[in-house]
Amino acid sequence: MKRAQSETKLMATGQHVLEAVITKNSTRSQTIMQRLFAFYFDAFVYNQIWEDPRVDLAALELSEGSRVLTISSGGCNALNYLVAGPDTVTAVDLNRYHIYLLRLKVTALRHLPDHESFFRLFGEGRHKGNLANYKKYIEPKLDDDTRKFWNGNSVVGHLVHGPRIEFFARGGLYNH
Repeated sequence: MKRAQSETKLMATGQHVLEAVITKNSTRSQTIMQRLFAFYFDAFVYNQIWEDPRVDLAALELSEGSRVLTISSGGCNALNYLVAGPDTVTAVDLNRYHIYLLRLKVTALRHLPDHESFFRLFGEGRHKGNLANYKKYIEPKLDDDTRKFWNGNSVVGHLVHGPRIEFFARGGLYNH
């Protein structure tokens, strides 16, 4: 069986989100609301998706040779589509946080030693061994941008939470 390729691309920055949501001829109050939405959307919005993937798979009728373009969100659907064995699954998203989360999940799937380690990281989301596993198995395999994202945070975020990767030690990602 041909192994499916998973692609993640940073398709937009915060500026692209702003450009996407600001509409022409908006009133002043509409423009303010659109800017607030863009500001809010440049963070974790969909950390996980609770849709039924069996419905998607049945409707899409994916098989070998299929090529899928999907919105990344938390990466759940993009990863689930790989079960059907398509040639490619390409995930795009206006929100860069979603792409970085999917990249983290793909790297974790490829390099963590076992299912339990993956489940502790993304299922429980709170385990003291998650940071050690990140440092040992995942961090060295991440691309530079993704590594910088998970090892960094905004100034306020750093003061309050520390590096983003620490969400997985304290359970903060799913409550953020």
